[in-house]
Amino acid sequence: MSLGKKLFTGGPPPDYDFAVASYTGNGSTNSINIGMQPDLVFLRNADTTSSYGTGVFDSNRGATKWLNANTTSAETTETNSLSSFDSNGFTLGNGGDFNANTTTFNSFSLEVNGGTTSSNTTGSITSTVQANTTAGVSIVNYTGTASAGTVGHGLSSTPEMIIFKKTDVSGWKVYNAYLTNPTTSTFELNDRIGQYSPGDLFNSTAPTSSVFSVGNYADTNSSGGAVSAYCLHSVSGYSKLGSYTGNASTNAITVGFLPKFLMIKKISAYGTMFIYVASGMTAQSYGYSGNSGMVLSGSTATLPSIEFRSDNGGQFVLSGSDYNLNANSATFVYWCVGGDKTNVI
Repeated sequence: MSLGKKLFTGGPPPDYDFAVASYTGNGSTNSINIGMQPDLVFLRNADTTSSYGTGVFDSNRGATKWLNANTTSAETTETNSLSSFDSNGFTLGNGGDFNANTTTFNSFSLEVNGGTTSSNTTGSITSTVQANTTAGVSIVNYTGTASAGTVGHGLSSTPEMIIFKKTDVSGWKVYNAYLTNPTTSTFELNDRIGQYSPGDLFNSTAPTSSVFSVGNYADTNSSGGAVSAYCLHSVSGYSKLGSYTGNASTNAITVGFLPKFLMIKKISAYGTMFIYVASGMTAQSYGYSGNSGMVLSGSTATLPSIEFRSDNGGQFVLSGSDYNLNANSATFVYWCVGGDKTNVI
């Protein structure tokens, strides 16, 4: 039993906004219970040393439609992939990408608004939005114009990270407030490249508490292009976005809660994106330890072991000098989620 579950034995579980789950495929219909209704789900084979797709599903676009976070590929419709978003989790068909028999998979999921969307006309470009303002996450869809504009995101605070992907062939561009020049630079989920400036992605304008800006760059605003944007900001006691400097030794990063999910990307140079989920790690008296997760950036690697700790204010703790995780003097950005609102399966 996971530490996340032990904390609530004898009483009702909290209203979860996030869940990490490790599950075994069965090659048939497979219902994964995560204790909440998800709207944004990432799935990947747990073997990070081999090349597998990372499926990104959201309830704005609908079940069976997935984007591969490891490639620039267009959206795939696969009936036997994630076939439904359910009140307590999600159901998989018999497709081998995410439900091969006896194979272990890792996942992380966010609850947004139960699939209920609304039209947002706050910006100059109309968007379709579902938002969870309490958890600091929204899913935004809009059609590009190839001219600079603004897009309403539905949150009540300014996003610190926005992940963009067109449904046709395109790179996964990321706005991140902790880059050296966040309004002109980006990095990608599907590539090892560090922060760079490919063109006018964000009209050199930072997001506000109501809109984000796009320039005329094709990956975020091509004429007629269908774009999905996943918007995130920190929430005290639940999630934190930020940056740290590697030290090639023990490196403890305080986040204010027990971490259960962590995404890290080196931005000062090339680096592979690492994602850790507590569901496949070993429960300890202080939290979790291990190396369960996902590898993005179109790469393969063995994840170095880390610790998720509830002591010292809540920390994730890195050890050693891994190039992608803790290289001396290198700069990394992270997204960490945990606390009582995060379920571990």
